[in-house]
Amino acid sequence: MKNTFKQHGFAFLMAVVALSTLSLTGCQDDSPKVDTALNGTWIDYENNMQVKFNNGSFEATERAKGTYTTSGGNCTAIITHLYGEQIGLQSKWYSKTDLKTIFKQSGYMTDSDINTYLNTYFAPMTGTYSVNGNTLTMTFNSGMYEDEEFIFTKVK
Repeated sequence: MKNTFKQHGFAFLMAVVALSTLSLTGCQDDSPKVDTALNGTWIDYENNMQVKFNNGSFEATERAKGTYTTSGGNCTAIITHLYGEQIGLQSKWYSKTDLKTIFKQSGYMTDSDINTYLNTYFAPMTGTYSVNGNTLTMTFNSGMYEDEEFIFTKVK
């Protein structure tokens, strides 16, 4: 009887370890992917825009910041904050919730107009990208920069 318990106990322990490993692996496979070739500071001289990419986060200096994922030459960027100066507010970062509150309090926009405005700025931007040496080319096919191509030069 002791041997049977030990055999089953060992089998049970191995099953728990195997299942734990599978669930951890599954989580890793589902995590967002980013191309580390984007990491660094890039400048688009034509549009006078500097963007810093860092492992899934981006910041377009004094414009917008948020998160991004990449896969097979495709990129999805989601703005989480806008810089106030770009939209006529104080020079600081504002989330979608912050802006909704400010716009409601102002009384200048209807709820429908507020939602339309915010959904335009905070909509996911999808498109393609390529890195060739110190040149990053991004073309968005959705979001607020739809049909725009950006050509960046890496500076850091």
